[in-house]
Amino acid sequence: MHFYYLLKRKHFFANSSNNKVRKKFWGREDLKKVLLFLLPLCLVTVSFFYVKASTYDNKGRKYYEEAGQILWEIQTEEKIIALTFDDGPHRTYTADVLDVLDKYQAKATFFIVGQNAEKNPELISRMYDEGHELANHTYTHPLKTNVSNLMKEIDQTNATLYSITGFKPTLFRPVEGQFSDAMIDAIAKEGYKVVMWSWHLDTLDWKSPGVNRIVNTVLKGVKAGNIVLFHDGGGNRAQTVKALEQILPELEKQGYRFVTVSELLEVQMAHKKMEKNSSVESLLSTLLFMVLSLYVKVILTIF
Repeated sequence: MHFYYLLKRKHFFANSSNNKVRKKFWGREDLKKVLLFLLPLCLVTVSFFYVKASTYDNKGRKYYEEAGQILWEIQTEEKIIALTFDDGPHRTYTADVLDVLDKYQAKATFFIVGQNAEKNPELISRMYDEGHELANHTYTHPLKTNVSNLMKEIDQTNATLYSITGFKPTLFRPVEGQFSDAMIDAIAKEGYKVVMWSWHLDTLDWKSPGVNRIVNTVLKGVKAGNIVLFHDGGGNRAQTVKALEQILPELEKQGYRFVTVSELLEVQMAHKKMEKNSSVESLLSTLLFMVLSLYVKVILTIF
């Protein structure tokens, strides 16, 4: 208001001569031009302060990925993948899996069934000591349960793992990958992150489909940022162990690194932070340009 008033006063005196004052006011066309120029600026400004709230009639993958409550995979050009193993530990096959991982210096994430952990505490300790990640896969591996019982299962498994290692997992994978909105809400409130897997990288090794099929599923489908699903417990996993002996050296040749799910999440967070900073800088640059353009236009219009 004060700036505009001073500009009008300057214009008033500059156009006064022989005690005859000539006044100049903005006309209707001038106001239209300024308003048309201001409109996109207002829209951009509003969008800058607008907090996006996604609404979906039915919650699904897109909703949960945007909310950051479920992870299937990440988008990255960095050649990293996360190997995950469900249903263990198994006294024989988990030990064999750990031997193969150690041979290729690969890290993995194990989604532990609590009652199996109680039977094989030495394997849990070995996983932890060798730098692998422990995650929660319920206590009894129930195919169907309600939310209340599920939370008890999660707590019981975490208590078991804590008693062995002093570590409480924050990652959880539901049995058979099945979940409901109520389940995810309850889990999220307790601070857990749900981890699924890249759908095309379910090796189906629990069906014992043959070593070659397991190997081909991974090698033909793997991409940077993927999460691969294997099983080290719940049955005979000899095929899984043999498949790993072929998969790991081949992916290593292709330049892939094997990381834990938490490490994958760290990369995702770093990418999001960079994208956010880049978008904010771009928006601020646009706003600055528009404000300066408006300033120049107002000056030219007045004078």
